Amino acid sequence: MNTVLKKRLIIAFVAVIFCGLTDAQTDEKQKTFEWVFGEYAKFDPAMVEKVLNDVHGKRHYVDKDGDGKPEEVWYIDISPRHNADKRPLLVRVVDRNGNLRMGEEPDYAGYLYLADWNADGTVDTAIEYEDTDGDGDIDQMAIFWYNNDRLCTWWGRDDGDDRLREKLLALTNDNKWEKVAEIPLKFNGFHTQGMVKAGDYFYLSSVEVIRGTKRFEKPQGKLDRDEGEGKGHLFKFDREGNLLHDLTLGEGAAYHPGGIDYDGTYIWVPVAEYRPYSLSIIYKVDPVTMKAEEVFRYNDHIGAIVHNTDDHTLVGATWDARELHHWTCDDQGKITNAHISPETLGVNRKSYYVAFQDCKYIGGHMMFCSGVRSFRNETGSLRLGGWEILDLRDNRPVLQIPVTLLSPSGAVITGNPCTVEPTGNGVRAYFVPDDNEKSTLLVYEIAETIHDGDIIIDNGKRRDNTNKK
Repeated sequence: MNTVLKKRLIIAFVAVIFCGLTDAQTDEKQKTFEWVFGEYAKFDPAMVEKVLNDVHGKRHYVDKDGDGKPEEVWYIDISPRHNADKRPLLVRVVDRNGNLRMGEEPDYAGYLYLADWNADGTVDTAIEYEDTDGDGDIDQMAIFWYNNDRLCTWWGRDDGDDRLREKLLALTNDNKWEKVAEIPLKFNGFHTQGMVKAGDYFYLSSVEVIRGTKRFEKPQGKLDRDEGEGKGHLFKFDREGNLLHDLTLGEGAAYHPGGIDYDGTYIWVPVAEYRPYSLSIIYKVDPVTMKAEEVFRYNDHIGAIVHNTDDHTLVGATWDARELHHWTCDDQGKITNAHISPETLGVNRKSYYVAFQDCKYIGGHMMFCSGVRSFRNETGSLRLGGWEILDLRDNRPVLQIPVTLLSPSGAVITGNPCTVEPTGNGVRAYFVPDDNEKSTLLVYEIAETIHDGDIIIDNGKRRDNTNKK
């Protein structure tokens, strides 16, 4: 939540609790909206008259700086859902993220809507939508209205991402993947692990291996190798690949960060020993301050983690995603079942298609994972990359998509970090498959595919899908 919205929510909340304004005059309502929203709540009388006297429903765009991109659009809302006593209903829409275009309808994410009942030049209600992570989807919204001498508000947050989930679930083998960017990181990425995108910034977990692990001649209990030596990192970088922050994570032998998740507030990072059936420390990191807080420790190697915000649980995948662990949280966010042994808490996966490298919670009790698996027989070996979506209510896959693309060095692109976001016509995917000085952010656009009988419509282009003999 940005500072401006936070300030407004605090103001509105205080007004409700303490019955706020005592002057019941009409101008007090307008002054209150101007206090909260500033110049946006001041309606230009000439503009009000222009919109009111023109065709109702017509959009009037305002380009204040003359750059060809409007900052606002005004109109009389003619929807029949509005009560007759509120008409004509004048609406002023302010673009807060710079994506409004002449002749196009305003969306919601990053916009402020102000409504003037009866078009008398004063604000009666306001709705602010925010896109906190820059994915084009609404993450939170606040509604402000004036009632009984006080300013009231209602606030809500979308913990999942319905558009992203819907678009991912619609993917098939027919979708076209197009590489749209290849951005070398201007720092040593070491052995990259997990990645999330929050707003304009990327966060990349990585392990710096100082001394590699060495296998025991005989297993020592469940451990098959020594602990090695290394250092865990969480890098923050911008769209040009510039390093902005390097946060060290881990302790002692636990220096291997895994796949990470961002829930809109914190980045969740598991840091484990570099060997299966070992130990993990689970952190949550504030992406703004880059301050880490240890949440709990667990006696197994957790290679990826997501925060299920629908039922307030954490879900971790072990080494090679052999098992899944579900941890419950109390009202204070404390884990209540971390004391239960991995043998009791762990659930065997119902699929062995790929070993998860990076996972994201996409709402609706579903987890998106990216990974790779090696297959070997007497004739050779094959590394297969892929995506998988699991329903966390039964830990079963609901979608599996093979990914055969390779990095500049020839590595399977799903072998290391991956994060995704929705676009207007599909999905955008980010990968950093290569390590060390070769670490490069690869960006792919995946166009939606619509099936129309024997014709596939791929990003607006039709192509025949019939089997011709």
